[in-house]
Amino acid sequence: MFDQEGSTARRFIYSAVFWLIVPITYGLLLALHLWKPSLIFPWLNPLHLSFGRLRPMHVNTAAFGWLSMAQLGAMFYIVPRLTGSKLYSERLGNWTVIIWNIAILMGNVTLALGMTQGREYAEFIWPIDIGVMLLLAMAGYNLFKTLGQRKEKQLYVSLWYFLGTFTWFPVIYFIGNVMWVTPFNAPVGQPWGGALQGVNDAIVNWFYGHNVVGLWFTTLGVGAMYYLIPKLTGNPLYSHRLSLIGFWTIAFTYIWTGTHHLVWGPVPRWTQMLAITFSVMMIIPVWTVVWNFVKTMEGKWNLILGNVPLRFLALGSILIGRHI
Repeated sequence: MFDQEGSTARRFIYSAVFWLIVPITYGLLLALHLWKPSLIFPWLNPLHLSFGRLRPMHVNTAAFGWLSMAQLGAMFYIVPRLTGSKLYSERLGNWTVIIWNIAILMGNVTLALGMTQGREYAEFIWPIDIGVMLLLAMAGYNLFKTLGQRKEKQLYVSLWYFLGTFTWFPVIYFIGNVMWVTPFNAPVGQPWGGALQGVNDAIVNWFYGHNVVGLWFTTLGVGAMYYLIPKLTGNPLYSHRLSLIGFWTIAFTYIWTGTHHLVWGPVPRWTQMLAITFSVMMIIPVWTVVWNFVKTMEGKWNLILGNVPLRFLALGSILIGRHI
């Protein structure tokens, strides 16, 4: 069962569907609370599920339960098709799915109990961060080993994005969650580790928060779209050169933009200017990707009327431009 071809991709996607339902439920409760607090939260207060606890449960479950698992499912579906080789280890992939689900479940339980690092998008406590690093290592190892045994020698751009993601994001997660600060050496008032103090923590937090979007969600999603749009339209990719320009410019520009969330805050002016400059430069990777997708769709826009997956991808390819 664990060695069945394609089982890793399927189980990641099935898990993502389940975890989509959970944050939607949290979001509904939070919205009802904002509309009429007396309606919902008197029933939840005995469970200690305050707004302040449900909010990070909603965000982290949507980000790391639903979206991350859906994109990993897409990646493990696409990689064997672009390499001409089976996934290196379906067994390892299935164990990755199981442990990932356990990590998200434990993240929900600990946040519901008020155990948090107290940092936006990085609320999971230090032991769960260790689990996430293990999962990134497992998924990355499977990816790199599959590419190492590939029969198709040319690396299509989707594979560039997947390889880049698993090169960059483990480092970003480790630094952004301040994982060298553990529950055993944490400062007073931070029993669960994973935080610095003062403005330094704000800078590191937004380095992490922004790059979760840019070098995890974006790169996995764009990599999948580079495969799916030509596949569903039957058109060849408009420009391989443009795709590599987009890849290398997102690699060198996105990572520096996080401090634009702290403009006019008590952070050094040069870091603000650096973040603003690189944020403006993001127009290069964003619009090269948008133009590449739009031109790849050329002559096939009528297909979106009857093809629901392509309809979502076409809309997404245009909305990527709202980054700017």
